Amino acid sequence: METVTYYQTFEDKEQSFREAVHSLLPRKYSGPSIFWKDMGTIFSSGLGNLHDNSVAYISSNPRDSLAYSFVDDLLTATSLHLPANERHALLENVITTFSLNDLMKQEIHTLSGGEVVRLSLARAFLLSYISQQSIISSPFAWLSDKHYPLYRRVVDTFLEAGKEVKVLSMVGEDNKETPAVALDSTLQSNINISGLKIRLSDPLLDEQGQESWASVNDLNYDFTSPCLILGDNGSGKSLISRALSNSIETSGNAVVQTHGYIGHARLLFQDVITQAMLRPFPALISSLHGISEQEIIKVYDEIVNEFREYFTSKGLQVPLIGRRNASDKTLLEYKFMLVALRLSSKAPAIILDEPDWGVTKETASAFLASVVKVAHNRNIAVVLLSHKIWWRGVAKSCLMARKEPLHQRQLKYNFSLYEQKYEGGQQCTGN
Repeated sequence: METVTYYQTFEDKEQSFREAVHSLLPRKYSGPSIFWKDMGTIFSSGLGNLHDNSVAYISSNPRDSLAYSFVDDLLTATSLHLPANERHALLENVITTFSLNDLMKQEIHTLSGGEVVRLSLARAFLLSYISQQSIISSPFAWLSDKHYPLYRRVVDTFLEAGKEVKVLSMVGEDNKETPAVALDSTLQSNINISGLKIRLSDPLLDEQGQESWASVNDLNYDFTSPCLILGDNGSGKSLISRALSNSIETSGNAVVQTHGYIGHARLLFQDVITQAMLRPFPALISSLHGISEQEIIKVYDEIVNEFREYFTSKGLQVPLIGRRNASDKTLLEYKFMLVALRLSSKAPAIILDEPDWGVTKETASAFLASVVKVAHNRNIAVVLLSHKIWWRGVAKSCLMARKEPLHQRQLKYNFSLYEQKYEGGQQCTGN
């Protein structure tokens, strides 16, 4: 079996991961000075390790493990390290096994979350022929049930060859039981989607130069907050949430209405480190025009106080948080500040993409409980995006996201949101 090591903080886990892969990935979670220091180290003394494939690794954000611009470039470059007489057959096999045939000419930064997962696993699988060990960070956070068999295939291939597999995980990350958190506060809201089409990022162009779009089924859904949008990797959850938050090019209508206020939601991406863009708190606060710094700090402190109360009421130690004036912020502190910025903007809803990413399961429960209470006090609904079914026992209403390939000239996919029945106040269950 693979060796799994559990961590209480994201920073400790990432430090262990960096050490295991020769510090090839700069720290994006410790501010710009640390990031550029790490980059300098990589380019001055770490260049000799850049082509060292003794370790096949996948980071906590699998995109960080994919260094090339295009899918075919990444896989071709990886296959060059394989025995020449087996290279072509192995590459063709991995493309088929990991369902990458239609992605080979696509830019990696345009891939969906599910496509990134498959590509990362495919790269690790190819490297299993030459690497001595595999290091995987937080797979239980970014794997859906749909892709778990592919993960097992990669891991088992290493193990059967007598090679080591090390998994780094946050505490509780692989625990599928419903979190022990009671959300007493609720709020009524509505999602309205009509005639919605979403332009795919840097769309592929066909031979006639036409763009690729995705359509979304119409939906008029009265829901109780917090609402869960559940779906596998690549089911369209994130694309639809970007449409609801007006952070992607669309046509048609996608809005939320709460207490008579109709507008776009605010979105907190799964990878809050990338969303913060290495900016310190003062820069983040000053980026929100028309809202006073005092208001933002007030919301931040309310979230922190609710978070502390969650832990103290259970007799648990409170994680290190609340240091607004410290230069070295933790991932958790960035989560709180980015939420505070979004709640201060008085949007009808805030969308939390995989809220448990980078934290323990207990911390994720406390984070959600704190955000829900502070948001509801301001008449702001909360929507969760996740592929983890254990959030069903916490949410008060549920939608299921699905993707259907269309294979049309301009419309590449159709995405749908279907209501999930909420029975007995305990579970959101399938229709």
